[in-house]
Amino acid sequence: MGNLMKYGIGAVVVVGAIGGGAIWYVNNQADKIVDKLLNDAQQFVAEKLNGATLNYSNYSSNGLARSVTIADVSITHDNGSSVKMDSITIAGNDEMISITDATNIDIIDRGQMLGQIGDLDIVNLAIPQDDVMLMLMDENALINELSTGLSVDTISVADLRFDVDGESLSINSLDINDVKNASVGVDLKGLAFDGYDGTFSIAEFSVDKMDIIPLLMEDEDAIARDMLGMSEMTLKGAVFDTTDISFNLALLSLDDVSRDGGLITAANINLEGLVLDIEQIAGPDIAPVMTLLNINEIDISGSTAYEISLAKGTVSGSLGLGVKGMGEIDITSTFAGLTKAAYEDILANAATLEPEDIIEDYGLGLDSLSIDYKDDNLADTLIDLYSGGNRAGMADEVTAMISFYGMMAQQAELVSAIAPAVGDFIRGGNQFSLAVKAKQSLSQDVLARAMEVGNLQDIVSITASGS
Repeated sequence: MGNLMKYGIGAVVVVGAIGGGAIWYVNNQADKIVDKLLNDAQQFVAEKLNGATLNYSNYSSNGLARSVTIADVSITHDNGSSVKMDSITIAGNDEMISITDATNIDIIDRGQMLGQIGDLDIVNLAIPQDDVMLMLMDENALINELSTGLSVDTISVADLRFDVDGESLSINSLDINDVKNASVGVDLKGLAFDGYDGTFSIAEFSVDKMDIIPLLMEDEDAIARDMLGMSEMTLKGAVFDTTDISFNLALLSLDDVSRDGGLITAANINLEGLVLDIEQIAGPDIAPVMTLLNINEIDISGSTAYEISLAKGTVSGSLGLGVKGMGEIDITSTFAGLTKAAYEDILANAATLEPEDIIEDYGLGLDSLSIDYKDDNLADTLIDLYSGGNRAGMADEVTAMISFYGMMAQQAELVSAIAPAVGDFIRGGNQFSLAVKAKQSLSQDVLARAMEVGNLQDIVSITASGS
């Protein structure tokens, strides 16, 4: 892939050499200026690309539009490597260039066809002020340019096909837009990869903006901490079948992201139709249950969200998870006691702070917690199995046991709400809900003292229902 990158980048350098000087204004002078520019570009390639030559059959220029269309363009190396295209149109001035209608691009490495691009457009590429070749050849210089100086309105690729050493990649369309200081927006359709380790495909992928420097630097902590700067992301129709993992995914989306400085203060993630082979996750304890439920694959959908709010003085979150054949569970929680001083300290340490540290390190206490479960087939199957068909008898036994242990722990008032709800759920096997509301903020210290002296009912209230 080294030569492929070298000559692909070489083509862009040539465009820069031509477009950067395209400052003609009058039609009858355009051809003379373009002719000189093309001669300069040919000399540039010969000197900078180490044994390569630039050729073309003809061109037409438009002085008013400050553009030139060149036909049958090729950059060919004496080792048989080349980049060829039917035509390319370049327009620009001494600050910006646009490359449009670059069609039927062939990329050849040492006589072997590596890939083809049906159409390529690059609109309003800012010409780097630094040495172009230094930027392309030196990784640190390239990353610096990406992070501080690169600006492109849109890069569009259509009908891309590569086949390298038995591995193939195809993309129906790819639009990279609003490229500024290492931040890009992406719209991708119809990606497919087939390699020695397996295959994967994506029907659609879009993101409003994404910081690419953490990806280039492979900084996993930065990626996880800031979600690559994304505020909205959608992934549809992903299929992976590799030696390590196989799954189908209908939808993964990210939205409602808010930030305050370097801190993500709110985010929502939604997952639909994640289908996994049962062998990937079923251990010896799970496999018998799956057999009982007649489940041959795991089909998961869910969502998660959280919010850090100084105005409310809370940190809250929710998690919803559903598995076909097993049921759905929804959990929400709110922690109170977030002060202005604590919030400002969190902002100051956002780069290193783990999310769970916010609850523990800043003395937040539980304000409310709710758990809701709706059964599909799991509870019915397990209750029938363990009750031997006598659900009512099992319900009475479990209810009595919960009440007994509640009295032993001096929490009879609290378990009086839980015990009958559990009994009703065992009899019905349909739904169970539990809600906890704090009468005062339940920090770890407050909760530990209440458990020790047996007055938990004085600081929380519990409601529950089952059917």
